[in-house]
Order: sequence, then structure tokens, then C-alpha cells
Amino acid sequence: MFKQTIETRDIKYVAFQVVASAADRAELMKTMNEASQKLESGAVASEVVRKAQSQLPYVGLPVTRQALPTDIAAKVDSMAVGQTTKPFETQRDNTLNVVKLISKQQMPDSVEFRMIQVGAETAEAAQKRADSIYTAIRGGVAFDSIAKKYGQTGDKQWLTSAQYQNSTNIDADSKEYLTALTTMASGDVKNIKLTQGNLIVQVTDRRNFVDKFDVAIIKHTIDFSKGTYSEAYNKFSQYVSENKTLADLEKNAEKFGFRVMERQDIMNSEHNVVGLRATRETMKWIFDAKEGEVSPLYECGNNDNLLVVALTKIHPVGYRDLDGVKDMLKQEVMRDKKFELLAKKLEGVKAIADAQKAGAKVDSVNQITFGAPVFVEATGASEPALSGAVSALEKGKLSKVIKGNGGAYIFQIIAQNTHDEKFDAKAQEQQLRQQAMQAAGRFMQELYQKAGVVDNRYLFF
Repeated sequence: MFKQTIETRDIKYVAFQVVASAADRAELMKTMNEASQKLESGAVASEVVRKAQSQLPYVGLPVTRQALPTDIAAKVDSMAVGQTTKPFETQRDNTLNVVKLISKQQMPDSVEFRMIQVGAETAEAAQKRADSIYTAIRGGVAFDSIAKKYGQTGDKQWLTSAQYQNSTNIDADSKEYLTALTTMASGDVKNIKLTQGNLIVQVTDRRNFVDKFDVAIIKHTIDFSKGTYSEAYNKFSQYVSENKTLADLEKNAEKFGFRVMERQDIMNSEHNVVGLRATRETMKWIFDAKEGEVSPLYECGNNDNLLVVALTKIHPVGYRDLDGVKDMLKQEVMRDKKFELLAKKLEGVKAIADAQKAGAKVDSVNQITFGAPVFVEATGASEPALSGAVSALEKGKLSKVIKGNGGAYIFQIIAQNTHDEKFDAKAQEQQLRQQAMQAAGRFMQELYQKAGVVDNRYLFF
């Protein structure tokens, strides 16, 4: 229970996350209010979104709710077309948001179509050829026969919303093409002029009509300014420089507004320290340091966290020292001592009634099997030893005293049933195969330990 195959280390640390100040929030709110007013007044949505430096560019295509951030999707359901929201905060992703619902319409989620790509030496020649093809198809000439004439199959294919609606970089040609496909009626033919030529497209089927939203979204992280970060850094740096020992870090943390935290058993295979990104150098320091040492100040996370660490304990490969496990051992010893006292009370018991007179609780437990530990309500404990003992005793006989997790037990089997199940060779093979895989896992761990493998992955994360 107390043997470890790799070295682990305990630390105490102070981590501070820099957040936007009231002044930072006010400055961002000013920008968001201006953007909201411009959208409401009818300014070009793409320009407003771009100038506000939104995380989500405006592409001008209707999309399903699934393509929208969850906070935005929750808003558009209750908005009227043309409505613009005031700035609102989403704590989950630490953003301020403005939304304008430009349109909402029922559109197909899936469109079946076929197309013919038309090119030529000049744009005018391509347009003339495309016009001729378009006129022929509209006049009744079979689509696939014209496609074959130009070396193409004209096969039908499906376009779904999921194939394009999550893209944040849709050019003008793609927008023209997608808009045509999603708005054309079944059977319609269209000549689409693109930069590199023309496309003759025919929609052959439309399915799964859903609500689609054309939405202008301004989503902006509530960032801290350089001044705010500089102020926080100076304060944390002063705290670290004035407190060179763990005792001082703990003594003066509250004065600086910080709190000392603890993390035990850090392994060198972990990717980061206390859940913070970009802590590779901190991890290297932890596994190079000696007990009692205090680290330098580390800047980490998403360039928004400050960290100082003190190494409090090294747990080498082998058995844990007594100080670290004495509470668990105490519980084991107490359980042994309690069993000795209870077993002594049950000495000389010849029947269940005698046990009851000796102060034992009498209860019945049904459906005990060897395949699973029995749960005893009277003690509130799961008792594997009891399951094993029950399976080995003859019906009607009184057991010896059994040591369990939650008490000492004497039992008598009052009913014994054997299920009439047919032998299933395939099921047995599968069970044996699983057992073999488990055994192989233990075997590989044994090889790993005996080979003296040293895990230094923390050097590379």
C-alpha cells in the first residue's frame, strides 16, 4: 500500500492571476457601446465587427444554432430580426459581447446538387460558354450529357451546414457559391460567376429544414492592460523578493493579499504545475530543488499568472516514511484492535441466538455471490471476506468469526441456490482474455520497475 515506484515531491505555492482592472473594463465597455450603437444604426456589419477586433469575424452566411457560441445561441432565440443587444458579459469565457440578429429564416440543413465548372482563356469567353450551357440546360438538354461533353461527371453530391458554417475565413467566391446553393429551390439551375471562371449548378434536393441565423457578433475578451499587469507584477515581485523562506512566505502572504496553497505528490510525468500552462521551467526547478528551497518568480499560464513555489518534501522511490502514512496505519491498527475485542466477545458462541445475547446485531443478507462483495447494511460496509467465507461454508453450519472492514461477523447459511445456467464457451473465452490482458499489464509494470526506467518527461513538456 505504501510503496511507490517513482519519486514524487510536495510543494507549497502562491499563484496569482492578473485580471482586468475597473479602468480596463470601462475602456472596453466604451468600445463595445460604440460598436452596439453603430450596428443599431445600420452601419456595415463586417466593418463594425472588424474594427471592434471581435474574436468572431462576420462572414454574412446564415448558420444553425450549433455554429454559434452557447451564450450567443441563447440570446438569438429571443431576439427580433434587426435587434441589437447592449453589451453583456459571459463569465464562462470572460468576454463582453454585442449581438445583432440580421435575419432568421427556415433553410435546408442539407442540399443535394450537381455542377459543371466552366473555364476559358479569358473571363469573357468563360462567361459566354457558361451562358450557352445554362441556356441549353434550361432548354431541356440533360445536365449529365453536357457535363460529359466538358470532361466532367456531373454527379450529385451533398452539402451540409456542418461542412462550412464553422469556418472563420470564407472568401467572396465561396460566399457567392454557398449563398446560391442554400437559397435555390429544388430543380433550379444557376450560372454563378466567380473570379476563376463560372459554375453551372443545379439543386436536386433539399432536406432537414432548420432555423438559420445571420448574426453579427462582437466577442471580446476582458483583457487587462499593460499598466494593470505591470502593477500586479511589481507587487508580486516585492512579495517574493522580501520573503526568501517558506516561513516568511506563509507569514506575510495575507499582508500582500495572497494565500499559500499546498500540492502533494507531484510526479515528473505531469504536464504542468498546479494546473497552470507554460510551467515547464517551474517543473524543472521542482525536481532540481532541495527541501526548503524557494523558487524565483515565474510568469506562466496564458501570460496572466504569477507563481512562486517552495519545495517542502521529497518522496524517493521505495516505501513512504511513517510521518506521511501514520494516519492510514492508525486506522488499520484500530481496525485490528477492534476486531480482537469483538472476536473475544463472540468466543464460545454456538448459535446465532448466543451471538445476539453477546451484543451482536442479527440481520439477514440476501443474494450473496462469490462474484461480488456483499454489502452489510448494519455496518455500512462492503465485505469481500464475508462473500468468500459464505461460499466455502455448508448450509446450516455456524461460521467462525470473520474479520471484515466494518465489523466482526458470525453467520449461518439458511438458503443456498445454484443457478441453472448453461456453459457459454465464448463468454468464458472473453472473460479469460480480459484476465490475461490485466495480467499482462501487471507483467509490463514489473518489467518497467526492474529495468530501472527513469521518467524525465517533465523536461520536454
